[in-house]
Amino acid sequence: MSSSIRPILLAAALLPLVSASASVFVGFEALPLAPALNASGSLFEANGNSQVLGGVTWDNRIRVTGRENRTGGDLSNPLSGIPHGGDFFITNEAYPDAGNGITLQTTQLLEGAWFSQVEYYGFGNPAMTISIQALGGIEVLGSASLTLPANPGPAALPMQFLNTSAFSAFTGITGYRINQDPLDAGSRYWSADDFQFAAVPEPQSVGIAAVALAAVAVMARRRRS
Repeated sequence: MSSSIRPILLAAALLPLVSASASVFVGFEALPLAPALNASGSLFEANGNSQVLGGVTWDNRIRVTGRENRTGGDLSNPLSGIPHGGDFFITNEAYPDAGNGITLQTTQLLEGAWFSQVEYYGFGNPAMTISIQALGGIEVLGSASLTLPANPGPAALPMQFLNTSAFSAFTGITGYRINQDPLDAGSRYWSADDFQFAAVPEPQSVGIAAVALAAVAVMARRRRS
């Protein structure tokens, strides 16, 4: 094999390490023990007694809810929420703290997710604002927030997108914290769906691939000259 071809083949093999990372989409649709469409249950149990889904360790207070679930289980009551896509979404239905400070442990880059209020129509008050903090250990690296549209009536509202792509500027991300406003001991509920993550390549992998790509550039210049 020609020595001029070897760097090109090496670079071709390593190029995915520096190209756009494959996205990880978590939509809660393939859980092995998902609740019925008209019910709600813990994500831990729905995921086969595991908190890990899509490369993320999810807070054990998160619940999975079906698209036909209704407040109090009464068919005359409105739907608890509307998934952004598919049949299921998650909520922070934890008691007694209403799921304050829900945590997601992962080194993946969170690019965004969809959120809405969950009001339960007389059974509690909705979250008004969602804020996601990017964490590096115990340090807060930055945050992004979304004001949720107020619900004027009994029907559940469609979800809104919270764009967190600005987190790509941070290094050393170890997870995220989802907060809601107001932060109090009351029932401040939200629903969420369709979390979009991107894997972050290891620094040593990027370095190896960069060397290979540089070799390609050198060979290309030599061939042109």
